[in-house]
Amino acid sequence: MTKTISKADLAQFTGTEAYHYLPHHPQCVVYTDGVKYLAARAGAYWLLDLIAFYQTDERIKHDESLQGIQFWHLRVNDGQGVLTCERDKDDVVLTHELHYTDFPLNNITLYVCQKVMMLPSEY
Repeated sequence: MTKTISKADLAQFTGTEAYHYLPHHPQCVVYTDGVKYLAARAGAYWLLDLIAFYQTDERIKHDESLQGIQFWHLRVNDGQGVLTCERDKDDVVLTHELHYTDFPLNNITLYVCQKVMMLPSEY
């Protein structure tokens, strides 16, 4: 399966008509239509699962500002990636290295705002 997605595709999402649940993490987060599109087109439901998994991490779970909003950045280079969660610009809370990824974009940013995972254009 060829994974095709562009930043222009994602920029078209400016709200959501429905919220979607992750089957393994139904209490952690819900996600928007734009994130659903991203996961389906990029084959990246693993990314949603990983972000949801980290919602129970002590560094996030007990940080009041991170319960309000989190900035997640995935950067990909030569089939490897680094996922970071930031409290604010350049205030990295955690880093997760990916030794292999076939994510089709060089980078993507997702927000988690009050337990809703969204694209920046949906904020």
